[in-house]
Formats: sequence, C-alpha cells, structure tokens
Amino acid sequence: EISSFAGSASRPLEGKFRLQAVGGPPASLRCVAESRPLAEETGRVTVAVTDQYGNPAESFLGEVKFVADQKVKIPAAYTFTKVDRGSKDFDVRFPPNEVSRIVASSGKLATISIPVLPRQADEDGIYFGDIHVHCEISGDGVGDPDLAYDYGRRFMGLDFAALSDHSPRGRNWQRVRDVGKRHHSPGKFVTLLGFEW
Repeated sequence: EISSFAGSASRPLEGKFRLQAVGGPPASLRCVAESRPLAEETGRVTVAVTDQYGNPAESFLGEVKFVADQKVKIPAAYTFTKVDRGSKDFDVRFPPNEVSRIVASSGKLATISIPVLPRQADEDGIYFGDIHVHCEISGDGVGDPDLAYDYGRRFMGLDFAALSDHSPRGRNWQRVRDVGKRHHSPGKFVTLLGFEW
C-alpha cells in the first residue's frame, strides 16, 4: 500500500513498481583521504555532499574551500559541476614524514579528513572498505547493485567493497558477478565476490 504522506489514508498498489531515492538539500560534507599514500606520489582525496539522510546530494553545485598545511598540494577551492554529481576526487601530494589533514567547507557545512601519513614502498598501506552491503537482490535490501558500489566509492571514499546479499543463485549470482566486474578498478577500487549465508 502507499500513502501520500505519513499518517494519511493508504491505498493498494497493483503490479510491480520501482522507487528511486533522490537526494535532498545538502546537509553533510565528507572529505575522505587516502590515509597512507606512497611517499612522492599523489594520494586520493574524495569530497562528497549528502542530504540529511546520507543520500547523495547529486544536484550540489556549490563551492568547497580547502584549508591544509601549505606543503599539501590541493586547490584552495573547487566549484562542483553537474558532471560531478555531488562527489569529486582530487589527486593530492602530501609531504613525507608528516601527518597532514585537510579541512573542507562550504557555507555552514564543514568537515576534516582523517590523518594522512605517506608511506615508503616497503611499508603496508591502510585501506577502508565495506564487505556487508545488501541491495535489491536480498529480501531485506533495496536499491540497484550498481548504485551500492557507486555510493561506496564516490560518497564513502572506500578502497574496496562487496555485495553480500542472501545466497544469490542462478541469474542473481551472475548479476552479482557482472556488477562486481563493472566496478572493479585495480589499484583504485577493488570489488570482492561474496554473499551472506
């Protein structure tokens, strides 16, 4: 059943239907930095804007300003475009042997990145991911699987992710495999095959 708004009378819906969430006004700014980029190379910094519920604010066209130590090579400001769809990656050079952070702000929205400390080639990196993501393939999940990976990469700044829907079989398992291949980008965003059982 569906109702126009909470508490109003509802009526039955017939047949299949598809809902699409559209982000509301910008309410949160995220600045996710690669925590241990290789020294002398650039590290990824993802800046994303979401609404009050964490949905992508893809219509955001405002300016974001950056403040960091002058040794951190990032622009002073960036104005989002329609092409950005609420998220933008920056390749940033961080000074070696120093902990750096980036402060990002847009109007009343502000955030600070995690600490960044470049590493040598023989040191381990630190990577962030989510391997427990459900989508419409599970009875308790919603949303297109492509959107799940897109959100993890562009709005959470993750390095790896996996769909973990409930025991997908047949066509659903092939769908999980296909979407994983589409979003897998070695060295940038790693997708893992998995399921919840």
